[in-house]
Amino acid sequence: MTTKRPRLVFIGLDAADATLISQRVSENALPTFCDVLARAVAVRVQNPVGLYVGALWPTFFTGTSPASHGRYCWKQLRGGAYDDEFFQIEQICGEPVWQVAEDAGWKTAVIDVPKSLPSPRFRGPFVKDWGVHDPSRGGFQTQGWLTAAEIRERYGRDRVGNCDAVHRTADGFLEFRDQLCQRAAARARMIRDILATEGCEVVFAVFSEAHCAGHQVWHLHDTSHGQFDPSLRAVVGDPLLDVYAALDDALGTLLSQLGRDDTIVVLASHGMGAHYNGVEALPALTAMVDNGLAGVTGESHAPIPHLLSMHTSEFRSKLRIFPVPNNGAYAAFRLNLLGREPNGKLHPDDADAFVSAFTEALLAIREGTSNAQIFHSAVRARDTYYGPFAAQLPDLLLEWNRDYPVRRIVTPWGDLENTDGYNPRTGDHTPEGMMWVLGHGQHCLSPPSLELSELKRYILELLRVNCGAKLGDPRPPARVGR
Repeated sequence: MTTKRPRLVFIGLDAADATLISQRVSENALPTFCDVLARAVAVRVQNPVGLYVGALWPTFFTGTSPASHGRYCWKQLRGGAYDDEFFQIEQICGEPVWQVAEDAGWKTAVIDVPKSLPSPRFRGPFVKDWGVHDPSRGGFQTQGWLTAAEIRERYGRDRVGNCDAVHRTADGFLEFRDQLCQRAAARARMIRDILATEGCEVVFAVFSEAHCAGHQVWHLHDTSHGQFDPSLRAVVGDPLLDVYAALDDALGTLLSQLGRDDTIVVLASHGMGAHYNGVEALPALTAMVDNGLAGVTGESHAPIPHLLSMHTSEFRSKLRIFPVPNNGAYAAFRLNLLGREPNGKLHPDDADAFVSAFTEALLAIREGTSNAQIFHSAVRARDTYYGPFAAQLPDLLLEWNRDYPVRRIVTPWGDLENTDGYNPRTGDHTPEGMMWVLGHGQHCLSPPSLELSELKRYILELLRVNCGAKLGDPRPPARVGR
């Protein structure tokens, strides 16, 4: 007689804000989470500093940092050049946790884990980009289970579509909310069916509905938001809370399928807050500070924000430091080093002194309306990240002060207006992650916090798989400023 092994179900809640979840639990508004938080072991999850948005899910499933798996942003600086290229998920290096589990004999399924890709070696059910915030190249694919047409017939097709670049009416916000809630319920049924019909022992699944809603309706939730519209709120309510309630229902559906000996891991990957930053003015600000530190002043050296782009090779090549694409929580900069960049302007021997002066200057800059710092803190990538792709990462990361909108930037060399204009993203990411573990696996947790890169090893230890996975970068990031 074969003994049935306990199952492990990993549920990722992409960009679900742990603080908001806890607040709603305190208001008795999320019954499933009320039960989870009362019974689970809670662990804070430390995401890759400065790079967490673009690198988060590959860091989770490879168990390595961006310096090892290679991805830090949807668009990255092209090696040996000044222009950018779209990063494809096929370029991610490292063995995914589910492949290690399957190789060890566990029947494993993967559903909608962002930035993941089925491989010919993986035999279990694999659903890619059925309903995620940011589909990768190739879009919706399935392997080892139902065909794409069968999944659409049984669970519907993703009607949310592009969560960005959309100006919604009141009816549009209500439709958006309903679509997200329906998608969460359908994905829960999909996971339930895979557990019941496919005999899977290990499941990795991610819900992206909080991610989509957080970007688009934060201004309807946060009454202090600069774009809060009380008349619109009176019509549409708080769609964000409705989506969180739908996720609570979905989690309840899954918990009802699991036994006392099973383990469920719930990861609120990173949070949300108001979308306040000065990204649109960043190229002009960088040039102004670089020129100012060099003693170059005057109108001819005060760039107009809307005429410059951080994606322009000519612009980047003329500066000692230039901005590169990154998430909206951290501004990222690359040193134009002599001998490394094609047209290097900064000698490596002078780099440390320049970075110190540049960082000090940026941390001192204030926002004209609030008089607050525009940046909180700074991180040198070399002090934090180690691996084969470390040299391709940004050199310097500065955390935006997200407490106030950035409208006017005041510097010793002149002022800049942030020309952001209308942005459909009223919410953006915060770095805090939280994990809750129920069942057998909670007894294996002792630290109050874990690096995101450690979760792969933790999960494999629960499955008793000796894979020699790395713990990630051992040294904490160096920070200056508040």
